[in-house]
Amino acid sequence: MESKVEQYLPTSVHSFSVSNFQGIKDAELSDLPADARWILLTGENGYGKTSILRAITIALYGRLDPMEGSRELGPESMKVELKVNLNNQKGEEILIRTVTEKDGDGISFEVPVVAYGPVRIPSGKSSNVSGSNVKSLFSSDGDLFHNVESELVNLFRDEEVSYEKSKSTVLNTFSTVILFGLDEYPEIKDACKGIKDELEGDAFFEQFLSITSKVDAILDSSDMDVILLEKYKRGFKALEKVVQESIAKIGRSKYPELKSFLLNVMDNIEDIVIQDNKVQYIETEDPHNPKVIEQLASGNRMILTWIGDMLIRLDFFSVDKMENIYGVVVIDEFDLHLHPKWQKRLPQILSDQFPNIQFIASTHSPVALLGAPEHSVFLSVKRTEEEGITVHRWDDKFDIQKMLPNAILNSPMFDLDDILSSSVNSDEVMTQDDFKEAIYHEVLERKMQEYIDNQQS
Repeated sequence: MESKVEQYLPTSVHSFSVSNFQGIKDAELSDLPADARWILLTGENGYGKTSILRAITIALYGRLDPMEGSRELGPESMKVELKVNLNNQKGEEILIRTVTEKDGDGISFEVPVVAYGPVRIPSGKSSNVSGSNVKSLFSSDGDLFHNVESELVNLFRDEEVSYEKSKSTVLNTFSTVILFGLDEYPEIKDACKGIKDELEGDAFFEQFLSITSKVDAILDSSDMDVILLEKYKRGFKALEKVVQESIAKIGRSKYPELKSFLLNVMDNIEDIVIQDNKVQYIETEDPHNPKVIEQLASGNRMILTWIGDMLIRLDFFSVDKMENIYGVVVIDEFDLHLHPKWQKRLPQILSDQFPNIQFIASTHSPVALLGAPEHSVFLSVKRTEEEGITVHRWDDKFDIQKMLPNAILNSPMFDLDDILSSSVNSDEVMTQDDFKEAIYHEVLERKMQEYIDNQQS
C-alpha cells in the first residue's frame, strides 16, 4: 500500500540487513517510509524481536559501547548494514552505516539514539545510572536510569528563585522610579504605595500589568509639572518593560513544560506538587492522599522512569522546546505494565510531543497498533530452524488500523488462530463487537428462552 510522504523526520531508518547475530542468519528489510514515526514489531516469545531491536541499535550506536569501557554489544562475526534518512527534507540523503568485524567498532553514530529493555522500573535498592544510552536494552538491570524527580525538583527550585528574584527587582524598581521623589505629592505617593501593596501572590506579574492604567490615571489627575509628569510616565514605561522581560524569562523555565507533559501522559494524575524538595503525585481518584513515586501504580512508575530518562539523555534541557528533540528511541515490550487505554493513547501522545523522534518498539498487544499514528510501519518477526529469525512487513499489504483487535490477532501480525475462550463451546460465543450490544443480545436470548419455556409448560 503506497502512501505519499507527509512530513520527513530529521532521522529515520530507511532499511537494514542483519546477519550472524543472536539467531539471525540473514534478515533484511528495505524502503521504509521516511515519515514513519513508529515502527512496531510483533512476534511470539523467543522469536527474535529483541534481537532485531538490538541489531538496529548496534548499527545506530556502534558495536562497542564507549560509555561502558568498550563493552561488546555484539560479536565480531556479526554484520549489520543500516541505511538512514538523515537531516533531509526530501528524503534524498541516505547515510549507510555498516558494522562488521573490521569497521564500526566503538564509533558513535551521528544520530542520537536511546534504547530500553523490558525492565524499566527501578528496584529502589540502589542507583546505578549508566552513561550509556543503550545499556538498558542489553541488560536486565532496572536501576540504570536518571532520576527525573531530581530534575523536577531542580527545575522547580530554579523557577522559584527566578520568580522571587524578578519580583524583588520589580518592587525595588517601583519604589525607586515611582515612589521616590513624590514627597511633594503625598496623595499620589499614598495611592501608588497602595497599588504596590496590592501586588502579592503567584499572579504578581499579571497583576502588575493590569494596574498600568491605574497608575496612569493617578498621574494624569495630579497637578504635577508637565515635565516631571512625563519623567514619571517614562519611568513607569521602562518598569513595564522590565516586567515583560521577567515574564518572558520565567516563561522559558523548563519546569512548567516538563510537568505539563508528564500530566498529559499520565491521565490518572491530576497534579504534581513539590514540597520540601520532595515530589508528590495527586491522583484523580484519590486527590486527598498525595503519593510518592513508590506508592504509584507500576504503569506510572515505568512511564516516569523511562520517559524521564529519555528526556535527559536526548538533551531536553539544552533545547528551546521539547518538540525540537530528535533522534531514534528503541523500546522492547512497549506495552509492558500499560492498560489497553494507555497502550492506545501513548503512541500518538509521544509523536505529538516529539514530532522529530522515530520510535522503534516491540509489542504483544494489538491495541498498541491501533494507537500508532498515521504512516506507522508494522512488522512481524518469525523464526524457523532453516531460516532463523526473519522480518516481514504488513502495513504495505493491508490496512491494519482499520481492523478490530480480533481481526488483528488473527492476522499474520499475531498468528493467533483461535481467539475463543477454552471454557465455552463455539456455538455459545457472542459475536458482537460492542459490549453493550453483546449484553443486549444475551439478555434478549435469555428472555426469549424463558418465554418459550413458559409456553411449553
